[in-house]
Amino acid sequence: MRSLIICLFLTVLAGIPSVVVAQDATPAASPVAACAPGTRDGNVAVAETYLGVWNSHDVSTFDEIADPGVVHHWGQGHDTVGIPDLKTSTQAFFEAFPDLVMTFDDVIVEGDEVVIRWTLTGTQQGPFFGIEPTGITATWTGVNIYRVSCGKVVESWSEADGIGLRQQLGVPGAVATPQP
Repeated sequence: MRSLIICLFLTVLAGIPSVVVAQDATPAASPVAACAPGTRDGNVAVAETYLGVWNSHDVSTFDEIADPGVVHHWGQGHDTVGIPDLKTSTQAFFEAFPDLVMTFDDVIVEGDEVVIRWTLTGTQQGPFFGIEPTGITATWTGVNIYRVSCGKVVESWSEADGIGLRQQLGVPGAVATPQP
């Protein structure tokens, strides 16, 4: 439900007409083995380590901290399923922005879910979603939600300011609100 509200909010804010589909928890992303519920601090540590890949650029960290069947809902584009696909998708960002740095702005925890609001800064030095390298340093924000089970991220959702990023990179027609 939380992801549906975020999706609707961002769609309205961006003024983008679209069909919104809720991304509820994916049953296939749940681990088979039973385990004790994680602690608040333990779940935060797992989510921060997972998201910390954006600073270390070491996608092998996913092998330790992500469930093999992890599902990531990118907010834009297709879901990533499994650690190999997650590594490939994340590595594409590092190739486009090799100096990416992420800061954690807020952390909120409810049960097995951890929400992190973040800021990314990087210089586009490689192709990015069809945008040729610009050499421009951009800063954008986003929110990720992590579902943690048995000490691993089993599912995550991401919403980022893709329009703001595209505007900074000089992409024509990238507007956040309708123009008269």
